[in-house]
Amino acid sequence: MSTVAKSSVKGRTRPDKHLFARNQVGLIVDRFWKLIPEDHAAHRINPMQMPVPHEHLLNLGQEVIRACELNGYVFENKLIKEADISAWTRLLGAWVCYCRDRIAKDGSLPSRACIAEEMGIGASSLTNFLNARRAVTLKALRALSVKMGVKPLDIRPEMGASEVYSQERKVKKCMASIRSKLDDLIHDLEDLPEYPSAHELEGVLSKAHAIREAAAA
Repeated sequence: MSTVAKSSVKGRTRPDKHLFARNQVGLIVDRFWKLIPEDHAAHRINPMQMPVPHEHLLNLGQEVIRACELNGYVFENKLIKEADISAWTRLLGAWVCYCRDRIAKDGSLPSRACIAEEMGIGASSLTNFLNARRAVTLKALRALSVKMGVKPLDIRPEMGASEVYSQERKVKKCMASIRSKLDDLIHDLEDLPEYPSAHELEGVLSKAHAIREAAAA
């Protein structure tokens, strides 16, 4: 993380008015690839082809921040938590990769308002996330990730542990439900008469099918 970004978060520095302009920051970010040399290592970063891209995105995001600072602009960074700052930095890295690929594909980059509409989020929210005025939400992160060709974990790696824990809870809950249904089925089988009726057999089979569907889910 750059010094300016960290210090502005904690409120220790305030940029001069002539150095700060929201629109200019956005232009610098979107035009990042024109500001760095053609042989810069950043040109070789492709998140979609990297098994673990989050470190590359973090480094690229830091390059974007430096490019803005070198051009006399800083972000209106209102983020406090270190995890939010790191996620924003990675988001910047993923965003400039998306801009590069979009320009290569379509020949130009649509406005942020158009891109936000394509992503299904508000234009102001997109700008707030990219300018570090607001921490990116999980819902927005999922929408952004799909469009930018990355995974939410590439932006917020710390989500991995919580996602695994959540999945484990779902599996345990499902297994408990299946065990309960199996116990109920066994009880019904034990209570069947020696020559069960079609109706009785149908009830048992229906429960067996329900258990199979629950296990498949």
